[in-house]
Amino acid sequence: MNEIFYQYLINNGVSPDHIIQFSFDNVNHLMAFKRAMKINKLNKKEINLIAINEFINNQIKDDKKCYFLLDEIQELEGFESLLNTLMQIKNSVVYVTGSNSKFLSKDIATEFAGRSTEIRVYPLSFAEFYEYKKGNEFDALIEYMQYGGLPQVVLSSDKSTKQEILRTILEETYLIDAKNRYRINNSVLLREILIELILSSGKTFSPTNLKNKLRTKLNIKTSEKTINKYVEHFTDAFLINTSMI
Repeated sequence: MNEIFYQYLINNGVSPDHIIQFSFDNVNHLMAFKRAMKINKLNKKEINLIAINEFINNQIKDDKKCYFLLDEIQELEGFESLLNTLMQIKNSVVYVTGSNSKFLSKDIATEFAGRSTEIRVYPLSFAEFYEYKKGNEFDALIEYMQYGGLPQVVLSSDKSTKQEILRTILEETYLIDAKNRYRINNSVLLREILIELILSSGKTFSPTNLKNKLRTKLNIKTSEKTINKYVEHFTDAFLINTSMI
């Protein structure tokens, strides 16, 4: 995403030396802070703010508008301080991207109320998907309904690879991160609630009915409050969308 926006800025006449890209999960980028960085107990990176300020000042060439493109900023402990520093620089524009399961855009919106704008990037719509796939429209629709519109999945031609990509994203990214973020101990319940929500897509949702179904079919006991809490977590991570009726 950062690379796409970088190219957009270049194509619109912004000089490359006025675009500062930095990814906090890129080893080469982090080498700039090798001596000023340590990893804390939560496996997050702590970087001395003085070192960050020196790095920023060395990157800024003049008083013209400067664009900061920061990726995976949730990897940095206390990233709010860095963003505050950047936002105080004259003629600076800051774009932040991160893994939504770990780092929610609403966190930024809360911390920087009135000073931030949320830009949501969704998977490909069917129209976008079909523009790429072409061919028989009905076959394309079936494939889209089976595998969705994540670009990495769409670009893969092998069905087993598509399935593995989706499984990995769900189980090793979203579910694990949800457990860690919200301190959820019952991973079985977390997974089963998500499965039931997916199977009930497009239907009226009732926490009471789901609670009874989990107890009757799977012998899993839970409460409506817990189910509602998990639904909120899944919604925050954009795994599901809800619609009030």
